[in-house]
Amino acid sequence: MPHWMLKCTECKTVWELNVAYNLREYRRLYHYCPRCGRNTFHDILEYVD
Repeated sequence: MPHWMLKCTECKTVWELNVAYNLREYRRLYHYCPRCGRNTFHDILEYVD
């Protein structure tokens, strides 16, 4: 399944996000980090097909 790779700007954890919409036009995403346990900014690294 295709997914996006995100990197948390707080804890630097890289993880995958499975969503059906295109994130290419965004540089950052404000989302819940599973490691930090709170909402943080994430850098969008790449789309993995």
